[in-house]
Amino acid sequence: MAYDGGSFVVDEAIADKATVEAAKAKEKEIKDGLFRVNVNDAEPKPTL
Repeated sequence: MAYDGGSFVVDEAIADKATVEAAKAKEKEIKDGLFRVNVNDAEPKPTL
């Protein structure tokens, strides 16, 4: 989202208003750079 790689779409006619507001607030945090997720790009080790 921060680099316009994804977007949030919701049908507000059928979605709960509080849920939509919470999702839009989180979307704003992501776009503002306040919410980040660390990604581990290392190859996973086998479990067997």
